[in-house]
Amino acid sequence: MEQLRIDKRIKTQKSKILNSVKNGKGVNPNTLIKYDWTADEFVLLQSKIRNKRKTNGMAFYLNNRARINKTKILNRVKNGAKINKSTITKYEWTADELDYLNKHLRNKTNKKITEPTPLLVLTIDDVKKIMNNDTNIKESSKITQIQTLSTFMKLFTDVTTFTEVFNKYTDIQIIDIVTAQYPNLSTRLKHINIILKVYDLNKEFSMFLTKPRRDNLHNASFETDQTYRSNRINEKEEDETDYMNDFINIFEKELTLRKKEPASIDHIMSIIYTIGAYSSQSLDSGNLMYVPRIDELVDIKLVKDDKEMTSDTQNYYNYDTGRLVINALKTDNNSIFKYDHIINPLACKYIKINILRRTPKKREFLFPFTKQTIELKIRKNVLPNRIYRKAFQNIYHKILNKPLASMSKPMAHTVDTSNKDYLNNKEYTRDEIIENRRRIADVFKRSSTS
Repeated sequence: MEQLRIDKRIKTQKSKILNSVKNGKGVNPNTLIKYDWTADEFVLLQSKIRNKRKTNGMAFYLNNRARINKTKILNRVKNGAKINKSTITKYEWTADELDYLNKHLRNKTNKKITEPTPLLVLTIDDVKKIMNNDTNIKESSKITQIQTLSTFMKLFTDVTTFTEVFNKYTDIQIIDIVTAQYPNLSTRLKHINIILKVYDLNKEFSMFLTKPRRDNLHNASFETDQTYRSNRINEKEEDETDYMNDFINIFEKELTLRKKEPASIDHIMSIIYTIGAYSSQSLDSGNLMYVPRIDELVDIKLVKDDKEMTSDTQNYYNYDTGRLVINALKTDNNSIFKYDHIINPLACKYIKINILRRTPKKREFLFPFTKQTIELKIRKNVLPNRIYRKAFQNIYHKILNKPLASMSKPMAHTVDTSNKDYLNNKEYTRDEIIENRRRIADVFKRSSTS
């Protein structure tokens, strides 16, 4: 506002001078050098100079231009005007003049100066919280993602935070490091996708990473995924694994444990994967109810009364009645793939003996162990879970002639998943089918005898 007032006053004074000259009055040379004039105004005023300098006024101005302009600048600043840095640098000043003028510099932008925004810092714990707040996936998936995050960070030993990885390494370097550490395509894909997961879940991180970097990582993920899928198709076409011996042996192992250490924890784990998968003691193929996954066995809560089954997201087992309720599955939440049935009475008997032998503190869950411990025990007493489920899928379809659609419920997956991920290209002759059915009938008969 002050500057506007000064400019208005100067404009008024110049207008008065020009009007007086136009009315025939002369002008003092000092007046000529006091203000800035256009070329036409200066010629007019120069022609009206009152004294002897009139004839050479232009030469006077040119010879004294620097001093004249400096005087005008100092006068304007003394009257309250601000000055640009570029104006000061045009002329030479005394030390006192320069100090004075620097105190009256104009802020061209007239904007408030703010501190630069600090770089985003996300620690490992910060990223874990982001993942745990994801409401679109199951708890078991969150655990897997957090485990992948931990192994991802171990690849970068010279950083302490998640975001520091992206400050220190380029996208190509990150992809190369993950690729070198994980030649297995599936594992590599998980570690690249963990970055994209955080990008999708957290707006601050997405702004920090930027879309071009996200696109670079996404392209690497897509290429890895396509290679992985192509390899799986090729592997399936070449896979002629015969799961018959695996299928028979898991029932033989249960019979051995029943004889040598009945109702032990190893025995009841074997039971859940064999005779406990059926609802009748005869093990008829139509009574196959539930082919389990490890994730679903981690937190099966023990109850003695069905009234204690209060949550529709918790898995339960009533050890008095043998009622098994599986609400939370590894597969996507889908009401079709939930289970509520009474298991094989022979299996129920041995499980109850085991539970009643325990101390009260160990009666909270059917298997009072971590997922890793359960997995090790299943490998020892049954089969690796994936092979176990492939054995059931292939034997029931190819030997026992069960349609894939009828296996969707006990396997908790679709026909498409059966074809894509479980069935292989093994074919059996008629004689092999007859012999294998005889072997199955024999082991089922022995397994059904208490």
